[in-house]
Amino acid sequence: MSRTKERTLQFDCLDGKVLLSTGLVDTAMAVQQDVVKHFHLNGALTGLPLGSAVQDGFRVSLFLVEGHAGSMRRVSGVLNLADTMIPSGKKPNLSNAALALANKEGSVVLSITKTTTRYYDFKVVAGTGVYTGAGGLGFLVVLTDGQSKALSYTIRLHTTSATNSKGN
Repeated sequence: MSRTKERTLQFDCLDGKVLLSTGLVDTAMAVQQDVVKHFHLNGALTGLPLGSAVQDGFRVSLFLVEGHAGSMRRVSGVLNLADTMIPSGKKPNLSNAALALANKEGSVVLSITKTTTRYYDFKVVAGTGVYTGAGGLGFLVVLTDGQSKALSYTIRLHTTSATNSKGN
């Protein structure tokens, strides 16, 4: 009865090169590379601005979001508005805003540009954890529930191109 264990040949990645070895594969690294390689943010977030009512609308001090964002799955985050005033009966202006999304695996930051239509363009500008090196472009739209008087918004995200710094 033999006490030695035979090892099967496996592929290891090292600096972008694939090596054949008998060592063990780091499964956490394999998962990280797979997540970043196919990174996209298609999904919907529910946003709830916190702040105070003023004469002409609502002054936002904190804008919380949560929902589902594609490759990141379930996320929560903060929308940092450049224009913190939401006029009565209007949607928030997301021009020049930043959206930070996070989950237990890491986080990403999206830079939102101004628009002349109802769609805002975004760019992934930073990532941490398994999303380090993630990048991409897309657009988003802010929707309201016409029936509700509450200041709750739906933000729909759509990725148009995804990249990462590793070239995958």
